[in-house]
Amino acid sequence: MKKLVEKIINLVVCSKKFRLSIEETRNNYRKIITRPQEDEERSESPNLSLTEKFIILYRNEVPEIEEVDEEKVEKALEELLQLEYAESGKQVKAAQMKNNKSY
Repeated sequence: MKKLVEKIINLVVCSKKFRLSIEETRNNYRKIITRPQEDEERSESPNLSLTEKFIILYRNEVPEIEEVDEEKVEKALEELLQLEYAESGKQVKAAQMKNNKSY
């Protein structure tokens, strides 16, 4: 019964109270419910790189994200990890501006 109630609630949320089409509801279900569950299972793997862990975390926080270019994310993470903490705010902003131009 608990699983059934959870499924109904998820369908109501993903269909925006049954106002979306079946296809839109399926897409939302994949983004909001299925992908985070799959990512949760993957995140337990000890073989994940720092980039893969970040992408899983990012997708769980922003489910609207369809695809992420892992190479660009890895490059941006490397640059951010090399920044000095003391002036990190300015350096992060500069790195963001630089990376936004390359996308």
